[in-house]
Amino acid sequence: EPEAKKPKLEEQAAKPEEPKAEQPKAAAAKDEPAEKAEMKEEPKPDPLAEVETDSAPDKRQRVRQVVSLSDYDVTPDCLIGENGVLTCLTSGLFSQTMKCARGTHGAKAGRYYFEVRLLELGDDSNVRVGLASSETSIFPSRSDPRVHFTQDGKTFGAAINAEGYRQPRFQRMDIVGVLVNFNSPGGATVSLFKNGKRATPPALVSEALKDKALFPYVALKYGVVQVNMGPELIVNLPFKVRTFGDMSDKDAVPNPRTAPAQPEATFGIAIPEQGLFDWADEQKDGAAYEVSGRAIGSWLEASGNHTRQVGGSIDKPELQPIQIQSAAGIESGRAAIQVLEAAALHKHSVRIVELAANLTPEMRRKFRQVLAPGYKFKAVILGGTVPESVKEKARAAVKKQQLELFEKKKAIKKETKRKEFERKKREYEQRKAAKELLKAREEARQKRLAEVAARVAELKAKKDAEAAEKAEKKDDAAESKADEGETKEEEEEEEEKQQETTKEGEEEAKNEDNKEEEKKEEEEEEPKFEEEPSEEFEDTTDYSNVFFTPHRNPQMHKPQLDELVDGMQLPTDSEDLTTEFPWGNKDEVTKEFDEFVRKSKTMQRLRVKPSEWFREQMKEWSAKMAAWKKAQVEFKRKNLPDTDDQSTDIWGSEDVMDVGEGRPLFEKFEQEDWALLTSRFELHTCLHAFSKEHTDHPGLHNSVLPHYFMQYFERPFPMKTFGKSTTGQTLELFADTLTFNASTGLVEMGHPDGTPAETFVKLTEEARRDRKAKIDAGDESAKVVLDLRMERRGEKGVHKGGAKGFAPAKGGKAFGKGKGPIFRQSFAPAPTMMRARH
Repeated sequence: EPEAKKPKLEEQAAKPEEPKAEQPKAAAAKDEPAEKAEMKEEPKPDPLAEVETDSAPDKRQRVRQVVSLSDYDVTPDCLIGENGVLTCLTSGLFSQTMKCARGTHGAKAGRYYFEVRLLELGDDSNVRVGLASSETSIFPSRSDPRVHFTQDGKTFGAAINAEGYRQPRFQRMDIVGVLVNFNSPGGATVSLFKNGKRATPPALVSEALKDKALFPYVALKYGVVQVNMGPELIVNLPFKVRTFGDMSDKDAVPNPRTAPAQPEATFGIAIPEQGLFDWADEQKDGAAYEVSGRAIGSWLEASGNHTRQVGGSIDKPELQPIQIQSAAGIESGRAAIQVLEAAALHKHSVRIVELAANLTPEMRRKFRQVLAPGYKFKAVILGGTVPESVKEKARAAVKKQQLELFEKKKAIKKETKRKEFERKKREYEQRKAAKELLKAREEARQKRLAEVAARVAELKAKKDAEAAEKAEKKDDAAESKADEGETKEEEEEEEEKQQETTKEGEEEAKNEDNKEEEKKEEEEEEPKFEEEPSEEFEDTTDYSNVFFTPHRNPQMHKPQLDELVDGMQLPTDSEDLTTEFPWGNKDEVTKEFDEFVRKSKTMQRLRVKPSEWFREQMKEWSAKMAAWKKAQVEFKRKNLPDTDDQSTDIWGSEDVMDVGEGRPLFEKFEQEDWALLTSRFELHTCLHAFSKEHTDHPGLHNSVLPHYFMQYFERPFPMKTFGKSTTGQTLELFADTLTFNASTGLVEMGHPDGTPAETFVKLTEEARRDRKAKIDAGDESAKVVLDLRMERRGEKGVHKGGAKGFAPAKGGKAFGKGKGPIFRQSFAPAPTMMRARH
């Protein structure tokens, strides 16, 4: 091969090298004049090229009032000094919040400018300058429309279409200004200037701010700035411009948020989940501060120190702080007080929407002391018939949530189908590639077989030629002999031909089958993505019971309500509050409030401590239980013949130790009977102990009975012991001891204080006989089966001193002290397990 290639290489070397096609073009380009090349390179437009011109003379009347920052339309932590210096309060909550201020006048037409000098900036400073409408909340928000430029070089609320520029960052002692031009062809535009030079190209304001008057707006954190509204500028611009302080009277719009003659403090009062925050959202007086946990939480979140709410309630939200120290202000409990103290400096009206605090006279008095004197106090008490406007808003919110959930499920369904299609298509492509590979291999194999067959045929032809040559040389005798066997050979050849024909037919049939299979495989269609028909949203929600806007978090958590309910009280005449009942009359609202307090008290979870009376009762009970257990053991040792239950009168004998022939009434008590007897007395004593310590309490709800049982006995309520799943089912076993109202859920005492312990023995024996009669009649559900796992758990008692108390099963600890027989308290878990489960 090298020798064969050598002449070709020599021939290629001998040929002259042909010029490339690009060479003439390059040569031609060199000959072009330099002017033509320069014309092709068009310079990029400068995005910061000045487009504004000098203001035309305007003889119209100027605004008569002095234009400056409003000392009323500010956040509570802002202080406006002389010469437009804006300083801030920075302690506690205010160390984490963004301070905001708005101008006294805005512009609705023309072209006007204001500037801000950055006097002091800290390491974590954040400065925003821009414009906002009077409808926008003064507090920073991520939803309210406003346009502003930030210290770190970002623009919000305006569309900048130019490219190739970078907004500069602000530094200490920089003078930054904002220009609004309502005369721009495409609509109102805003521009940022820094130290007299353009910093951004003109940007169109957002749709939400079009056709609205725009007011100067400044926000900062950790800094001091000076705001200059004119008419003279600190730093001149490349063109003549009029400032907000030099506006024409017809272009100016005064800020509607002005200080009232007498500031007002309104307390919003309602029971939890009954529309307090719906009422607050409906208030149109944007000039009043809303003082609430949710408002403070939103303020902190928009100030950049906290992320979204991660827990808590609407009244007391829990925000995730970006820095650990940033959580101190809201956790200190002084957040609302701080806002009210600062509001009093501005004589600013406030709307106090503190759900828990407003329900107690003590906190209402504390809030009034912070604001007084000079404020007018009013209480809006909600209750009665909910207005249709509130219902409509709540139903719209529910419908929106349902629609969002529907769209989310629809998107998930579509994405799942798309992934399934991609999986099928991927598998189809893999199968297709595998088939093509197999086909290529089969074709190569067939090619190799054909080559081998051709070679074999060639060798066979050569061999046949040699054999024919030898056959010609045979003698006549051999030819004669061959003639004799000619007939035989012809028959054999005929037979071979038939076999070959049969074999070829079989192979052809087999090949046809293979072709059919290959054809079927090739006919597999490529999967196609089929769009499902558009599914329409069908609202099946029952709105008849929707009164208030639903929220992800509750308005108040149960532990907070338990602590609050004892001090809840509506305002009285002694509080010097003007009261309003916008949703109902006073009597109706008062009745509703009292009913809520009564019900809340029945479900209240208090911390109680066993009294001396309770300990004495349990001490006497322990001694009697020990004596009864001992008497049962001694009687069974006598091996007396059994008697019929009906032969003994349960309530006719006063001595349960001897009802005749020395037989104790509890002769036939089994383990479950002793457990039921113990639980009867414990529940009876628990209710009486609680009522003695809380004489004005309306009663206990069955849902809190296990809580108080744990408080008194330091072990769980015996619900699992008797194989029950609810407190109500367990109380059905003790219907002869307690009164359980299933409709109200209240549990009341069935026997008076001082009921002899022997009465509970008689009740237990009576229940045992009734249970046995039902079981004998075939009612298996009457059986009481103890949880054997509970039986093997012992517990340490809490009733110190006195006779021997309860003792656990083997391996447990004794309950109480003293001497005497042991009653095995086998159905209580260990104290550590009790507290963990509780």
